[in-house]
Amino acid sequence: MPEKIHILSEDEIFGVSNWENKINLVSESEFDNKIVKPETNIQKDLKFKGLSGKTRRTYSFYIEKLLKHTGKTADQITIIDIKDYITSILGIVSNGSLNLIRSGLKSNFPDLDFSKIPKYTIDENIPEVLTKDEIKILIAKTDNRKHKILIKILYSTGMRLSEVRYMKWENILFDENIIKVFGKGKKERFVGIALSFKNELVDYKKRSSSEYVFSMGENKMSERGIQHAIKTAAKNSGINKNIHV
Repeated sequence: MPEKIHILSEDEIFGVSNWENKINLVSESEFDNKIVKPETNIQKDLKFKGLSGKTRRTYSFYIEKLLKHTGKTADQITIIDIKDYITSILGIVSNGSLNLIRSGLKSNFPDLDFSKIPKYTIDENIPEVLTKDEIKILIAKTDNRKHKILIKILYSTGMRLSEVRYMKWENILFDENIIKVFGKGKKERFVGIALSFKNELVDYKKRSSSEYVFSMGENKMSERGIQHAIKTAAKNSGINKNIHV
């Protein structure tokens, strides 16, 4: 099976990859009809802790799974219940996901002794990266204008998929050649716009009717839509690598 890879920024192309993208959070579609019981106040508690929306949804999803598994309310949960729940999903989910679940449960049950719940070893291979030549081929072989600009931004800025997805035109400061990025925990940082395609981005903006840079109609592109665009571009370019963004 081909190794998963990351698209890195030009400065990072031969450097350290973004390991946190290796953990798959639960997608929005998986939360349909999975609303946390109001009496547990789980959603409210996680929001108060300043966690991002996606992390809150993921944590609350697994907390609700725990409550369903035990048949108990949140105030009745013991560390034995948590050990029993995690044991029940060993071998079903990855070690990375087990650690994510552990973190979510620990966040909601801070008074329990989680030293009894081990952290699981993640057997990670150092991911490959696309070479500069492969990036150039990827861009050259992509006919869809939106997808071409999407690839250029991912490559030149090192932004995460979620950051690109939520990026709005108002976050791009063309006069200063920078993009204001809001990352995890609403942390703000700035990344530069590659001058080589700034004019292309300005022209693309003139044709956009959405507040989001990458949209489907008036709404932002879905995660799957962005991932599909990248995988399609790789296939059309003859790049036989499992690209991970």
